[in-house]
Amino acid sequence: MAPHRIEKEGLFKLDVEDEIWQDIGLDDVEFEGEIPGWLGDDGVRQGIKSLLELDRCEEEERHLCKECQAMQEWMLEEWECVSEAIKTSGMYV
Repeated sequence: MAPHRIEKEGLFKLDVEDEIWQDIGLDDVEFEGEIPGWLGDDGVRQGIKSLLELDRCEEEERHLCKECQAMQEWMLEEWECVSEAIKTSGMYV
């Protein structure tokens, strides 16, 4: 069986159901028995999508934590600069 044609347009916007993942016909071994879950079971396919989405959410959470820490460090530095400027100017609020 010949592999499905893969369109160049949108190749880097792959989804779990895109044709590139359909590796039927890439080897001489025919399916003996059941079709693999990733290919024929909608629950498994949905699970794969959900796991990928969870991975992206966890990755985004890590980025947001780093960004939050950077903002807190910046604010602390700014606060210290303003406090020092007030002290050296002789004005106390």
